[in-house]
Amino acid sequence: MSIHTEYTSYSVESTIFNGYLAWDETTNEKRPGVLVFPEWWGMNEYIQKRTKQIAELGFV
Repeated sequence: MSIHTEYTSYSVESTIFNGYLAWDETTNEKRPGVLVFPEWWGMNEYIQKRTKQIAELGFV
């Protein structure tokens, strides 16, 4: 298993948000996605670690 992570941006209507994406790049199978919201102060190391752990369980 090789977890790839990267920062990304996405928009809802006219508002742009920054995100952190993680997935296992050793498989091309379709996988369910999980959206993880950080605490009110923004993205931190804890949220990045938890996002990677979710990807290790087979989610994107």
